[in-house]
Amino acid sequence: MLTNHLESQMNKAQIEEVQEVRSLLDSKIAAKAAINRTEKDLETIKNYLNLRNKFAEENFAKECYQADINFHLAIAEACGNNLLKEIYKIATKHIMSSFETRHHNNTESFQNFSENSYRSLSVNREW
Repeated sequence: MLTNHLESQMNKAQIEEVQEVRSLLDSKIAAKAAINRTEKDLETIKNYLNLRNKFAEENFAKECYQADINFHLAIAEACGNNLLKEIYKIATKHIMSSFETRHHNNTESFQNFSENSYRSLSVNREW
């Protein structure tokens, strides 16, 4: 029931509001994932990052956008907080249309953008 209500609110929200929620969640999820991730999580995250960068370089926009979403969802999976992960999943459903609108099927801004996120997850688990 909560999921349906939250999804309904997301559907009514302006894309800027959804982006703001996603941005706020990103920092908390990444911090928790840096502590809780497994080597398998890290491998999955890296694979999506590599795919996203490959598609960005080839200017395959939809594939790039989906790989970016999968990259962030993999980090959410690794965070260890199921509620944060589910809220993030709901917000992410609304991101693809935002990407298509804001980036006009151009992938330039996605090239190597999240490499620092991966490095911070892989370097140190104890902050």
